[in-house]
Amino acid sequence: PVATVVQTLSVNTYSKAVKFFTMGGRDFLAVANGADFLDIYRSNGITFTPFQQIDANTVSAIEVFTIGDDTYLCIANSKDLSNPTSYFNIDSNLYVFNTDTNSFDFFQAFPTMAVTDVKAVTHTLAIDGSDATFLVFTNYRLIGLDIENYETSSDVYVWGTSTRRFQLLQELTTKGGIAIESFESEGALYVVLGSQANYFSTFSVITPKTLNVNSQVFEYNEFQAQFNPVSSIANTGGLTDLSIATSNNKIFLIASLGIGLNTNTDELEFTGTKVVVYEWGNPAKSFFFNQEISATAISSVVAYENSAQSSNFFMVSATQNLAYNYHQVGTSEEYFLDTQVPLSTSANALDVANI
Repeated sequence: PVATVVQTLSVNTYSKAVKFFTMGGRDFLAVANGADFLDIYRSNGITFTPFQQIDANTVSAIEVFTIGDDTYLCIANSKDLSNPTSYFNIDSNLYVFNTDTNSFDFFQAFPTMAVTDVKAVTHTLAIDGSDATFLVFTNYRLIGLDIENYETSSDVYVWGTSTRRFQLLQELTTKGGIAIESFESEGALYVVLGSQANYFSTFSVITPKTLNVNSQVFEYNEFQAQFNPVSSIANTGGLTDLSIATSNNKIFLIASLGIGLNTNTDELEFTGTKVVVYEWGNPAKSFFFNQEISATAISSVVAYENSAQSSNFFMVSATQNLAYNYHQVGTSEEYFLDTQVPLSTSANALDVANI
């Protein structure tokens, strides 16, 4: 199969997020546009046309989900470039679709710190059969006066059925939290929080201390009403993205390791050269190494299923204006290169949709 360009949307610098979603039988595309806006496009069946523009601040992630009959749009604002004294300390915002005005209206704000990702997770509780909806943010690092510890927490919120608002449930420690994924196994809910780097300060200059950090897997305990750590994924430093794939009743975690530490400048840069595939194991409640794929400067990864083929796919984007498409065939657990997709420019984010 050959991928072809069907439409190009113009965006500005700092555009690092894109989200496809369906609402009311129509297809939509939310795209971060520069440092100041989020643009929403609606499909007319042929092309995507402008639908709504929302003020935003360097959007790092977009999430769309439903609770009951309502559709919510969450925008993770990573930094406010107009406020140089504390531009990482900025709220991320939740919007709800208003059927009367045919637009997304502001609904709730969440304090975030250099936020990198947001995911909504709905899980049916075994206790009473009700649905619990969680909203998870990964905060990258603490920006403040604490020169000893630049780790920060990633926050989990839970939907209050009586208050009809999200309330803080738990703070989970991460080291350069960069990505969130979730899955269910044997009736239990698990959340993976990917970490990228541990930071420290030397003469008031904040730099990455090490990329030798682990990502964590948490299991939701219904009786305690909290997430508990159950395992870790070693040496995920340099992580840029995570994605979950299911195939032949097995669960795979695909991790793109596209960041390296420049020892001359103490800065992070796109130097990583691999994608690592892990397979979930019960009863160990842990991911085990499955496969390593050579790649160059990976920025994003997304897993998807192609209903037209009996294959499980994932796609990664690289800085050389290419996206690489990999797939499993039949009962094989190994991924093989399927196609290379040329891009007009280096992609910061990917999403896949069946239309």
